Amino acid sequence: AVCGVWTLHCEQLVLIRSIFAYLDRTYALKTQGVDCIWEMGLRLFLANVLADRLIHGKVVAAILALVEQERQGNVINRALLKTSVRMLRDVGTYATSFESGFLAQSATFYKEESQRLVNELEPGRYLAHVDRRLREERE
Repeated sequence: AVCGVWTLHCEQLVLIRSIFAYLDRTYALKTQGVDCIWEMGLRLFLANVLADRLIHGKVVAAILALVEQERQGNVINRALLKTSVRMLRDVGTYATSFESGFLAQSATFYKEESQRLVNELEPGRYLAHVDRRLREERE
């Protein structure tokens, strides 16, 4: 739901920016202390949607759950995942609200998986598995 609102907000923001492109270029970008329309729109979304700790927490938890599901081999909506992460990055909360949880979850997952597989697989198969996981993470 939040990603749908984010997508609609961005579409409408692009339209508003297009309508006021001349004003944005000649006044806002050249006047100190006045944000361009895009930056103003990002701040408004953050203040009116993601500033609610409950909503923001649910968004972060949902993203982490999607990542965990994919790591477990389930098919997920990657477009939703990318849009959600991009939203946090664009409004400036990725590093403060998501990154540390994501890194902790990743460390726990890979530590547990490596401890289990190092004993189950022969070295060549284990290295192939590690290589596959590295490729997956790059995606």
